[in-house]
Amino acid sequence: MKKNAFLTRIILLIIVAIMLSAVITTIIYGEVANNVYSQLVSKDLAPRARYFAKLMTKYLNEEISAEILQDMLSDTSVLGAKVHLYDAQGKVLGEIQTTDIFSNSENNNSDDGSQENYVILLGESITSVMKGKEVEESVHSDTTGYDYLVVGIPVYMNNKAVAAVIFTKPIREVNESMFMLNRTLVLSMLFSLLIMLLPSYLAARRMMRPINRMRDIALAMAEGDYSVRADDERSGELGQLASAFNYLATRLSETISWLEIERNRLRRTLDGLNEGIVAVDAKGIITHTNPAILRMFGHDANTVLDERLQIIDDESVWDDFDQAIENKCAMQRSVNRDNMVLRIAITPLEDEEGRIVGAVGLFRDITESERLERMQRDYVANVSHELRTPVTGVRGLAEALHDGVVKSEQDKQRYYGYILRETLRLSRLIDDLLELSRLQSGTIAVDKREVSICSLIKELGDRYKIMTDEVGLKFSIDLDIENCPKVFSNSDRVEQVLVILLDNAIKYTDEAGKITIGATWNNENVFVFVKDEGVGISKQDLPYLFNRFYKSDKSHTGGGTGLGLSIARELLSMMGETIWVESEVAKGSTFTFTLKRFES
Repeated sequence: MKKNAFLTRIILLIIVAIMLSAVITTIIYGEVANNVYSQLVSKDLAPRARYFAKLMTKYLNEEISAEILQDMLSDTSVLGAKVHLYDAQGKVLGEIQTTDIFSNSENNNSDDGSQENYVILLGESITSVMKGKEVEESVHSDTTGYDYLVVGIPVYMNNKAVAAVIFTKPIREVNESMFMLNRTLVLSMLFSLLIMLLPSYLAARRMMRPINRMRDIALAMAEGDYSVRADDERSGELGQLASAFNYLATRLSETISWLEIERNRLRRTLDGLNEGIVAVDAKGIITHTNPAILRMFGHDANTVLDERLQIIDDESVWDDFDQAIENKCAMQRSVNRDNMVLRIAITPLEDEEGRIVGAVGLFRDITESERLERMQRDYVANVSHELRTPVTGVRGLAEALHDGVVKSEQDKQRYYGYILRETLRLSRLIDDLLELSRLQSGTIAVDKREVSICSLIKELGDRYKIMTDEVGLKFSIDLDIENCPKVFSNSDRVEQVLVILLDNAIKYTDEAGKITIGATWNNENVFVFVKDEGVGISKQDLPYLFNRFYKSDKSHTGGGTGLGLSIARELLSMMGETIWVESEVAKGSTFTFTLKRFES
């Protein structure tokens, strides 16, 4: 029934329209037709009354006898009306009841009254007729309670009204005739209504068919099917509506398709970000997350999680989301989690009317930036410390010489020696800083070619054997010289790396300790190592050993600038090689780096 509600309304509207038309027509017809019918009866009675008046004139002129007059009156049909004859004084001259096919004895008997009653009823009409006027009017009888139609014609003799012929007919007889006509009219309209029901139903159903089709299309489009179309070949408004509906479907399909593309593009962009994204609606329910946020909080990127605490198990973060939505303000905080530092920025989302519809949280892993910032601070502090030490020494010595504190020539020469050493130390520091800066900026080009690593190691070994003997250290070369392969690298840079590693080994190895340089290889690489039996490096220092100015001696009282290993790593990185260290406290360290084998 619900599906056919519109059809039912159309049918009911048609029925109501027909019935209302029938009622209004009947009422108007009843009001108008009664008067019209009464006028028609009056006009029909008037000629007959004139005829009677002429007969009366002949009778009064003694042209015809009373018997002939009575016979003529008896033979005349006057539509069931009563004929009254009155003289100039209003006295009754005679009364003749005439009947025709419209009258019956019951009506006649019911309307009978005394002559006196009729005189009283027709008094004004008689007076008007005796004045020479023809009367057509309706009067009401208080005695019978009926209305009567009265037609009066004067009778003339010698151009003077001497009598009156009055026809009377009860109006209820007219009304009874009209009632029959009205009933016939109503029945005909009801019959017309019954006849029109079926055509109206069929026409309404045919009109509803395309509307129902468009309803089904709208439901299909709501389910995501934009390929359906309405029948736009119909003429008239329904055809125009179908065409507009099809145009709407086409445009909507294009818009939805474009939105799908943009949504997928945005989703892929968000999923590809290294920053974590969490979006919630106005009630704080999660609407979107990306893989980065799952990885940050220890979940698999393909895991599907809906609950807030399942994704981020920190209630304070979700409190910030709720406050951002409630207070319509952005929130920021930093969270330390699993050796990570996360910077969280939560921004509320507004619609076009300014209402808060949700919030988006951006999670950035700032661990590396924090570490770099800390390294920069340490770098500035270390550079300042390393520069200040020789400068302070030089200044103190120079002031002593300038002020004449040092008297003897021997002491002056010793002071000059101190100044020279501090100056050389400062020069090395500046050279190392410039070298590291050039390496990290990528302005130094490295020309790689065939290099005999065996010859390079042997040559360096011979030089450092003399140096280690002077300080009481043992030195050895662990290398199969005959089978050692050649490498594809830069001999100067490799030598620079080995010098850095050997200097450090000598610096941190106690007297009578041993230093070894050598190489091993496989089918792809040669592994060059420098091994010492020095003080070793603690595990907490190993991850930062190649950082600038990093020293396991936190007091910075040891020799060196703390830049050597950083330079070594940058040099090897430029050549596409790697370096690492293995160490144990009080047992020594082994630094190893790779060199690619030369392919002839």
